[in-house]
Order: sequence, then C-alpha cells, then structure tokens
Amino acid sequence: MIIDEQSADTLCVPPEVELRHWKLKRPLHTTSKSTLFLAENQHGEKATITFLDRERLIGRYTMLLLADGRTHDEAEREAALWAEKQQRLFQERFDRIKGLHHSNVAECFEIGTDPQRQKIAVVSEYVPGTDLFMATRGLTPLQHLPLFVMVLQGLEYIHSNGLLHLNIKPKRIRADIESEPPIVKFTDFGFALPREGHEGDYTGTALYMAPEVVMNERARIDERADLYSLAATMYYCISRHQLFHHRSRADRDRHKLQNLVRREGPVPPASHYCKDIPAELDQLLLELLEPNPDDRKYRSAGAVLEFIIETWPKESEQMNFEVSTLFSKE
Repeated sequence: MIIDEQSADTLCVPPEVELRHWKLKRPLHTTSKSTLFLAENQHGEKATITFLDRERLIGRYTMLLLADGRTHDEAEREAALWAEKQQRLFQERFDRIKGLHHSNVAECFEIGTDPQRQKIAVVSEYVPGTDLFMATRGLTPLQHLPLFVMVLQGLEYIHSNGLLHLNIKPKRIRADIESEPPIVKFTDFGFALPREGHEGDYTGTALYMAPEVVMNERARIDERADLYSLAATMYYCISRHQLFHHRSRADRDRHKLQNLVRREGPVPPASHYCKDIPAELDQLLLELLEPNPDDRKYRSAGAVLEFIIETWPKESEQMNFEVSTLFSKE
C-alpha cells in the first residue's frame, strides 16, 4: 500500500530523527516486517529508509505460535529467537545487494541502527512514481513492452551477479512513466538469495511464487523461478486479472499453499481477459508460466529480452503514448 500525504496519519509516524544526515519526512509503505519512509538530507536529496521492526516481528510470530498450541512463554521465547534470525538475514541480504549498480535497480547506500528506536535501518535510493500495476493502468499490451524491457534488463543484471530475487511482484517494481526518460526499478530485495549454496527454506509472495519455490525444491530453483514470477506480474498488469488469487487463502500456511498449487490446472491465456494482446505475447506468458520449470522455454532474462526486442523492435524501445491520455482508457 502506497501512502500519500493525506493518508500518512494512518501509520504510526515516529518523530523526525536523523540517521546520520538523513531526516524522515513521511511513510511510504508498510509490510509485516518493516516500514519504509521517505527521507531527505540537508541538500534536498531524497532516499528511502527501511526500518526492520523487531517488536512487530515478535508479535506476529508469537500469535502464529499460540495458534499452533504453544504456551505463552514458549511462544514469546521462540518468537524472540526468530526475530533475531530475521535481523541477521536482513543484514546478510544488505551485504549481498549493496554492490549492485544498475539503472533498473534501486541502489542501497548504507545500513545502520537508529539508536533512539534500536531498529536496524537501510538507506536506499528513493524511486518516484508508483508500483508497476498502477503505472501500467490504461496501457495497451504493446505499450507495456518498454517497461517490461527495463524490468528484464534489471533482472538480467541481478542474475549476472549470482542472485535470485525470489519476490518479484508489482509492489517490488516502481515506475515513473512521466519522467524523461521513464524510470523503472526494482526497489526491494527482502528475499534475495545467492543462486547457489542456500540451505534453508525459500519464501516469497504466494500470488507470484513459482511452483518449485512453493514446494521448496532446492535443486530446481534458479533464474526460471524469477521469470515465472515476472510473467505472473506481467499477466496481472496486462490483463488486470490476478492469475492465482486463490492462493491468498494460504499465504501464511505453506502446507495448505502446496496443496493448492498441486491442484492448479492449466493457466488460462491472458487473451481470455485482454482481447487485444498479440498472440506472440500471449504465448510468451504461457511459456514462462509453465508449472514445470523444465517445460519453460526460456532459461534467462536475456533470452526473453532478445525475443521481445526481435519481435517488437519499435514498440519495445519507445513509450509511444501521451501520459495525459492514459487514464481515459479504462
């Protein structure tokens, strides 16, 4: 949920503080683990500061453990240990992504602790605009292509650095199509993991997770899993239809989610909801959304990029529309 100036009071806004030279201005977004704020320095430069909320983590996990039959003392003790683990993971993921520098990937600048709140905070690049779903409102299928090209370029770069994103969805990609040139960037790497060597469970957002990630099939999880999530995102933006909406019933129950995914039938083509999608683009989405990763035609973001640019050389390179006319199309 993106919070604007008028709705900012709906979040608990801390008093203005400095983290080194940054001052918090207003909240941007809240999740189950963290809160993101717009910050500004003395030169008027903007950044996003993400606070990991330990108390929120403990409270959330305590409730889950109590529902699972733990005593209150047991739940609080286990939740505290789990929160400490999340803090370590938060630091580790920052260490992995702090060296990324790409025009389609928001840069992470520094990590520190706010002494007043004893919360870990990450300072990263502020990206104007909205999430990808809102940014594509009113676009025709082919008008999505320049944005998708930029997303794929960012994803190809992430993969070239030995990382998997593992939580691609519209809210993890921000776009400002009114900018010249347009801005499209990945802005959150909360679940990013190295391509090899991870031994724990894989997580993500149920609505966009590839089946092999849901099933935690470590040997089969690679770049194709991110491409699956990106295809589910593209499908949602183009068709305005949430492909796996039924999964939301099991977002926090892995066993239930696995059972739902096992029973999923063939993916309906996006043309079922969007009649003017070109047949080649419709087929591309279906190929990326094959349940079995071995049946997916494309193994890399670069290969998908090549197909899009070769198939639509003109449409994939330029934003051929007037921003002022977009919102009359829906």
